[in-house]
Amino acid sequence: MKKNLLLAFVAGVLIASVIAIFYYNWVNTQTPSDNNPPTTITIPDNSDNDDENAVIDEEESEEGQQEEGVNSEPGIVVDQEEITAAENALYVSGEANVFEGTVNFRLYGEDDNLIVEDSTIANMPDVGKFGPFEKQINFNAPPQDIVYGYLEVFAYSAKDGSIIDKVTVPVYFQANDTMVLDVYFSHSAPAGMPGECSYVQTVERHMQATSGVARAVIENMLQGPTNQEEAEGFFSGIPEGTELNSISIEDGIAYVDFSSELNMTAGSCGVAGVISMIESNLLQFDTVDDVVISVEGETEAILQP
Repeated sequence: MKKNLLLAFVAGVLIASVIAIFYYNWVNTQTPSDNNPPTTITIPDNSDNDDENAVIDEEESEEGQQEEGVNSEPGIVVDQEEITAAENALYVSGEANVFEGTVNFRLYGEDDNLIVEDSTIANMPDVGKFGPFEKQINFNAPPQDIVYGYLEVFAYSAKDGSIIDKVTVPVYFQANDTMVLDVYFSHSAPAGMPGECSYVQTVERHMQATSGVARAVIENMLQGPTNQEEAEGFFSGIPEGTELNSISIEDGIAYVDFSSELNMTAGSCGVAGVISMIESNLLQFDTVDDVVISVEGETEAILQP
């Protein structure tokens, strides 16, 4: 009997020991000790990939900025600071870095009325690279009172269709800028009028505006009167083929030089009429007090009857 009790006690001690060992090991796996620090997870180094992603993000950002026209460099550059238009056309050129290379134009008069719209394609070597463009824009002539206007050069946003990269260039409609000149020609004088050889009258000439008004008047004089004006008594004794070599105004004196044909003026009355026409055409200006006529640079022995 005692032997059986002893065996039962030993078996109990062994079972208790095994349970204690298992519990101790379980507790250690759940709560880290100073001798068993927690496991550290190491994140792989993907810095190379991050750099690549950063480059892609930067490129996408630059493309977005370029497309919206907010980048530091404008997408369109126009060569001309001002454009002089012919009667029905103008020429514009420059460089562009815009979506699909499409450059658009809108031409307005100074009254802000749209005259014409047009477009062209810039020759861009690659996406994001500037390329040249040029365009002759044809249009119906604006109303005659429109002398100035402006050209808008721009691109449309691929994102929302808004206007971006707009450049505005002043336009001068030269054909519409006209002026009226008084041109003196010899005229049939009333019978018995003293100095009838020097008698002159004016006609009106409508022409394109110019800063060289004195030259314009003399050149119109050399063209002679029209058929209608001749029927009204106007005439010119200036020989055919006479040309204006030069004209200048200095200190109130107009110096005007003609080609050699002027010396072929016939007769004393003809010479008087020619001199009167030249002087009258120039003395009409407030800046001219006297006139010096020359032929091929010579002032002596010219216009001899």
